[in-house]
Amino acid sequence: MMMGLDDEDDEFWSVAMNGRDEHLLLQDDHPDDFDVTSCETIERTITTLAPDSSDLRPLVLRLGQNSNDGCLSDVSGDIWDASLLLAGFLFGTNEGQQLCFNACFGKDSAQVDGGGILELGSGLGLSGMAAAAAAAAATLHARDVDDERTSRVILTDLDDNNILSLLSKNVESNLSEIGEG
Repeated sequence: MMMGLDDEDDEFWSVAMNGRDEHLLLQDDHPDDFDVTSCETIERTITTLAPDSSDLRPLVLRLGQNSNDGCLSDVSGDIWDASLLLAGFLFGTNEGQQLCFNACFGKDSAQVDGGGILELGSGLGLSGMAAAAAAAAATLHARDVDDERTSRVILTDLDDNNILSLLSKNVESNLSEIGEG
């Protein structure tokens, strides 16, 4: 896609090219001088602010991250800028929350084996957990959600024990935060 002169004024393009939107997403300032020769996991805290029109509290996710390429692939063991942007959009905007709600609970979602969200290549799980939290948050304002239906967000990655165990640990340690929305 060629960027035209008018694209510089586009808010999404500006955020994507210049880093995260401070209104939607804040990331802790963990020093990058940790020992990369060890397989030690460091913890990063990602805070996604709820939409201004919402009475929701921010979504605070704590992600274990490992910098050693020998322990995790250099792709799945990192927090990508695109993941930060997507998490900010999904949980931090009314439109993102509505998209997640529709995928999990909307009338068309019942036609696709109960509906849900599938994230391929979840890595540390940031985007998938933000999608689950967004769907849960949107149900708080929905009037006709069947109490028997549950949100189904599936996170996947390579069939590698190190990658999947860190992804699983990240999801498990954030379950209460995701469900509270």
